Amino acid sequence: MVIAAAYRVIHMRQHHVKWHRVNRGIDKSHWTDSLCVGATTPEKLIIKNIKPLLISAKGHGTRQRCRPNKFGFPKAHAPSAKYFQGFTTGDIVKAHIPTGKFAGRYTGRIAIRFRPSFVLHTLDKKFDVHPKYVKTIHKADGYEYK
Repeated sequence: MVIAAAYRVIHMRQHHVKWHRVNRGIDKSHWTDSLCVGATTPEKLIIKNIKPLLISAKGHGTRQRCRPNKFGFPKAHAPSAKYFQGFTTGDIVKAHIPTGKFAGRYTGRIAIRFRPSFVLHTLDKKFDVHPKYVKTIHKADGYEYK
């Protein structure tokens, strides 16, 4: 059984999108072009302080258990476990580090190691953090959000 959707598909040529965008004084970018499609575009769009969510695919790791060197000989063996202390690579976490060089509060993506030292990637830094200072916000789903 097929149910007809109540949404209308709008097809518009690029020069019409540009005309709507220029007449409304909107800067050129991919996400603002999607706002200016069709006659449904309001005359006044308020998009100040709106920032799009940037998503990039990171995957769920690799099945490869032996990493070769440039000649094809075994160089390193990856562990078969996916989790360590309840964390996995790609989790979005909050870290509250009380002392040391990187003392402070951080939010970012972690890369686990199978020892109590994870790599925390923030927007501008990358450093090691102990799992006791880390709390999960979002479990890894194969994407990175900025």
